[in-house]
Amino acid sequence: MKRSRYKIVVIIVCLILVGIMGRYFAKRITTPIASIRVDEMTPLALELVYRGNKPQGISSVQSMAATDDYYIIAGRPFGTKKQGGETNNKLIIIDRKESRDVTEDFLSSDATFELGHANGMTYDPINNELIVVGIRNEQDECDGVARIDVESFAERGQWSLPCVGNGIAYNNVDDTFVVRDGKNLSVLDRGFSKVLFEYEVATDLTNQDICYYDGCLYLVNWAYDGQAARSVGIKTNQNVIYQVDMRNNCAVRAFVVCEPRLEMESMIFVDGEAYVLFNGGGSRYWYFYIYRVLFNENDLK
Repeated sequence: MKRSRYKIVVIIVCLILVGIMGRYFAKRITTPIASIRVDEMTPLALELVYRGNKPQGISSVQSMAATDDYYIIAGRPFGTKKQGGETNNKLIIIDRKESRDVTEDFLSSDATFELGHANGMTYDPINNELIVVGIRNEQDECDGVARIDVESFAERGQWSLPCVGNGIAYNNVDDTFVVRDGKNLSVLDRGFSKVLFEYEVATDLTNQDICYYDGCLYLVNWAYDGQAARSVGIKTNQNVIYQVDMRNNCAVRAFVVCEPRLEMESMIFVDGEAYVLFNGGGSRYWYFYIYRVLFNENDLK
């Protein structure tokens, strides 16, 4: 009798474990990895919209979001995390219509934020807040997310993601967030507590921020002169944008941006137009740049 009960318990436990594992693996969607060489990519031209000066103490701009009236850019200080390069971040606020820096209208000159590396940022219009990822934990994994009220620019605290995130996009159709870690994309619920789906897509290049527009995700990549860049035929600094069609089995298209030869950090869509953020380098080190991306009409279909 005891042995029969033991068998029943074992069977029940096994069924529960199988159900849990089934739900876990069911949420992961593996898509074909597209190895698209640079000569197969669609060239993109850019149009300069804004050139600005980095705030004092800021080494690099890292990510960008847009509200109805402003571009908002996150920057980080000099140095590594141990050297203080991932604390005391600053925000830059640009009036979109007037193309001028209005940061001082909202923030004091010494205002800082705790945003880590600030690799990715998006705007949540429902809660009227900025969502920033790229915050490392004690194990050096970027699983932290910060939220900033856009009215007061007060930080609303930090949360831990159920996955690693170096880029983030808000999907306004499904009211979900997509977090990027290299070639891995995780779709999260509004509370950042549950992974709804996982995708694996094409890119072995330096992964930057992402954005969502009209059913597609756009992944920004900086291809410097390294092994990953050479694998797709890139020998000098260029930037690549991957378009991942979430409506069509994650079909991937690739676009290459040859000029300027600076590091592209982030991308957004505003009123159907795409804009990208560049961090200045070399003789242009103290500047940052916002360009409009001159997509053809068919590129966005």
